[in-house]
Amino acid sequence: MTECWSSKPVVQLQAAYRGSRARAQVSQQQESYRHAWMRYYLRARDIDAAVAIGYLFQSRDPTFSSALAPAAACLQAVIRGRLARKAVYDMQERYRQRWIEFYLCCEHDCDKARSLGWRPAAERTPSCEVVCDSTIASNRKLARPPPLPTPARPARLAALDFLRFIGAVHVAAYHLVTGLSVPRDQLPFGVKWGFSWVTFFFILSGFVLMFSREKQGGRPAAFTFQGGSARAWLWKRLVGAYPLFALSLLLAKWGSALHTQPLGFWLNLLPMLAMLQAWAATVHCDDRTFVCTQTAWNEPAWFISCLFFHWLLFPFVFRLLARASAVCCTACITVLLGLSFWELILWPQLTELSPAELELVGVLAARHPLANVYKFVLGCLLSRLLIACQLMSGTVIEAPNALQLAARYAATPAAVALCLVFIFVDPDTLSCREAVTVSLYSVLIVGLACGADPLARVLSLPIFTWWGKLAYAVYMLHSSVMAFVSNLTSNPDWTRNEESYSRAFFPTLLVLSLLAHYGVEVPTIAYYRSPPRLWWQVEWCMRRRTKGRTHARQDPPVVLTTVAVHSGGSGASTLAV
Repeated sequence: MTECWSSKPVVQLQAAYRGSRARAQVSQQQESYRHAWMRYYLRARDIDAAVAIGYLFQSRDPTFSSALAPAAACLQAVIRGRLARKAVYDMQERYRQRWIEFYLCCEHDCDKARSLGWRPAAERTPSCEVVCDSTIASNRKLARPPPLPTPARPARLAALDFLRFIGAVHVAAYHLVTGLSVPRDQLPFGVKWGFSWVTFFFILSGFVLMFSREKQGGRPAAFTFQGGSARAWLWKRLVGAYPLFALSLLLAKWGSALHTQPLGFWLNLLPMLAMLQAWAATVHCDDRTFVCTQTAWNEPAWFISCLFFHWLLFPFVFRLLARASAVCCTACITVLLGLSFWELILWPQLTELSPAELELVGVLAARHPLANVYKFVLGCLLSRLLIACQLMSGTVIEAPNALQLAARYAATPAAVALCLVFIFVDPDTLSCREAVTVSLYSVLIVGLACGADPLARVLSLPIFTWWGKLAYAVYMLHSSVMAFVSNLTSNPDWTRNEESYSRAFFPTLLVLSLLAHYGVEVPTIAYYRSPPRLWWQVEWCMRRRTKGRTHARQDPPVVLTTVAVHSGGSGASTLAV
């Protein structure tokens, strides 16, 4: 860009020329890489890998086998594609900054500069008068583009990691203490609130998934199971959750007398492995019923069954909320918060039911996926509102308004209010406990995600964020560790020694969680990064590839280079690539 243009068609022509030139350079680079790899595979006598990247030759020698297989060529193509895209992105970023400088310093048009991503600094006047470099003039070359004042969005919500660990430990303590011989009315209020952290996990799951998808960008309409992007996303979720989920089922009954259990107990393992136990309409299993919610394998695993349904529902929710405005999100959040007061309406109408029927209603209201889906959607709406209103610290350069200030510094008041509720309020006598916890957890999550609150800055330290890695292992294994430690610390007559049992539970849980995280979660996620292709998908791809090569042979051959390939004999055959 050598001078300031005055005609808009000329500017568009220049931009189109630069775009075509960049695409031509990338295409030439990709073609050179493809030919280089083709020659390499031919020298290595790997005809299949060469054919996978476009080599048109039908082998007449059966000794040519796929030493590296077409998957190796596909991997190399992915790497080359990433390098080419990086080069294109760098070139586009350079051109974007040059055009921003042109609009600011030559045409003094702030609207066009804003359309390219530029934002004025805080000290500039509202009239958007830009003081340009003295070296820039209408008849001279542009100077170096100014740095962008908009800071980058944080890569992850680090302040929420330690809270996940606290919630998992609180749930484990709740199940530990309520399983002792101490009467429930004599337990501390804070321990009895341990069940409420499941609500926090549902809201946090929707919040984090929506935030990560918004951060990645892309068209919302492309995030579907038919297009493939949602399938890869779901595979990553399952790889991170299912191995430890299956391991917890096996460890839950390690060393117990399984032969004394009814038939429904064994058959219940099938819906649990399929993550369908939360959909059951019965509570306990017997010889005739095997689909039940309160199972003896690993009862806290019902949360994963609900979460799996929410994962299946998330692509639809994301496409629906990706373009929602702040007003629409606020209205939907208000409706969902009002829905959390369902306890005030439901329980007074069920006074005539029997204890067994009340237990069934309580279990379904607490564990059914449809009863918890509003919490997941609430987390998605909070994340969308956070991005739409630019509530995070660092995303707005101008002076923040009252809503932004309230959201950024709401974490500490919400945490104090939550602690006061846990200490002084009995959950067994509170009739709207879910409405209280949903509201406080929502405010706490938004306040910590903004990152400006002092509590958020403290929890973002590495010494706290590391503990968040163990949250899932602590939650999934605490029921299995309870059974293991109970057998390990029992008296000689096989009765439970509650004192030794309570002291040994948390150290054992921490050690096994460390082993499960670094021995199961981390290797599995690192090894199974992409979903495997099924055999019919491989055959379909090979059929499409063969069909493409058949149509390509109808074109006149173009000899690019000549490579000598030895077919195993004393002579050499010359092939046209």
